Amino acid sequence: MRLPNFEYFEPETIQDAVNLLSLHKGKAKGLAGGTDLLPKLKRRVTEAQTLVNLQAIPGLRSITEEGDIIKIGALTTLGEMEESSLLKGNLAPLSEAARAVGSVQLRNTATLGGNLCQDTRCLYYDHSHLFGQSVWEKCFKRGGEVCNLIKKSKKCFAVYSGDVAPVLLALGAKVRVMGSAGERLLDLSQIYSGKGEQAYALSPEDLIAEIHVKKPSPSSYGAYVKYRERGSIDFPIVGAAAYMTVDKETVKDAKIWLTSVSSAPVEAVKAEAVLQGAKLSADLIEKAALQAHEEIAPYPNHGYSAWYLKEMVKVFVKRACTKTWEDMKGGQA
Repeated sequence: MRLPNFEYFEPETIQDAVNLLSLHKGKAKGLAGGTDLLPKLKRRVTEAQTLVNLQAIPGLRSITEEGDIIKIGALTTLGEMEESSLLKGNLAPLSEAARAVGSVQLRNTATLGGNLCQDTRCLYYDHSHLFGQSVWEKCFKRGGEVCNLIKKSKKCFAVYSGDVAPVLLALGAKVRVMGSAGERLLDLSQIYSGKGEQAYALSPEDLIAEIHVKKPSPSSYGAYVKYRERGSIDFPIVGAAAYMTVDKETVKDAKIWLTSVSSAPVEAVKAEAVLQGAKLSADLIEKAALQAHEEIAPYPNHGYSAWYLKEMVKVFVKRACTKTWEDMKGGQA
């Protein structure tokens, strides 16, 4: 399928890009790697009258170290994250999450900013205009008043499926956002609205310029694990990130974030509480996984039942925590 007609701009500064997005507000989209946006434009799943290519803007494609902060430009490719010497040791889960995305070819094009801001996905919405749009009733995500997945629902059940966000959220990452309101430094969690039809709490002219990650302490370890149908390429059916700080086998801090279970990444707060302050063991991890199973209600928007997805939440929280524990015992960080 061919791309539709659109206006095309290549600004040389991020402020010029913000101005263009503001001028064409609601009708323009920023173009980074294009691995999510361009296929959707081809299939007419989404529309844009104007594309603002960000690739010519300097300073947005780097991974640097400033004191105890790692700064990653929004145009840094996932492949560059995968290979970066700064994302090793107890930051390795970040490069592992990047490696879990798609194929080598895709990772060499896809950007971190684009991965964080990818559109939510739905079994119905993501069909092309040649089929789905003419068959199903206009849904919330298309401006209608129905969810085709759950007919009696009053909300959209489209699912956020990014791999890198849960690791960054577990690390407490912040994002530097540029927009018509100026420059702001936000917690990464603040950019997600939790609404399937409009997944982001950013304005149409806002752009993520940089991601800031504070280096975890030497006693912090983490892991990212992903369940998908094939060994590569596929979006996660369930993805789980875990980070724990341990002192003499006692968990001083624990973070567990999940992806592909809701319209935004979800923190398993009650499962974290099970780990916090307790002596780490296989039994404790089992209890935390069971608690995640109880507290997380996955959206059944993958072709699998909610019951099955809850079981996978339990399995993959356990795997993420177990891998973290094994790395601690092996001293891999």
